[in-house]
Amino acid sequence: IHLKNQEKIQSLKIEELNKKFETEKKDTAIKELEEKNELNNSKITQQRILITIVLILIILSIIIAYVLQKRKEIVKKNNLLKLENQRLLLEQKVRQTQLNPHFIYNAIANLQGLISRSDKKELANEYLISFSKLMRDFLELNRHEYISLNEEIEALENYIKLQQMRYESKFDYKINIGEIVDHRN
Repeated sequence: IHLKNQEKIQSLKIEELNKKFETEKKDTAIKELEEKNELNNSKITQQRILITIVLILIILSIIIAYVLQKRKEIVKKNNLLKLENQRLLLEQKVRQTQLNPHFIYNAIANLQGLISRSDKKELANEYLISFSKLMRDFLELNRHEYISLNEEIEALENYIKLQQMRYESKFDYKINIGEIVDHRN
């Protein structure tokens, strides 16, 4: 009996050891699975972060490309406007050079008429002085792309003075410039 009891005890001990071994084996397997699960979760988080960064970079690239394209279009329009402005300035200068010979011819013809009349010699001299100042102004102002408003008004007044002499003061004039606002600043 004793031997049987001892065998039973040993069998129980072996069975208990087997259960303990199986439990430890299962615990180890659970721990390994938990570690793998944590590693997988970490990888998933890293992948999500990487995908988010890539999406943000793609969106930023699209925005930058759009802004650069718009800037390029604006620069192109600006260049076209500059070219158009230069073309208009050249056209204006061409028209001025075309009008100047006609005006000069009329002014000289009027001067000849004044000189030929003995009673108009003083007026002819005044006309010649105004005409020469106007021609000097025209030549000087045509060399500049932009002129001041005062220079323009002075040239205009000289021209009108010549016309008044030519038409023997048959008209009056007044130049009113109102309030001047400087848009350059």
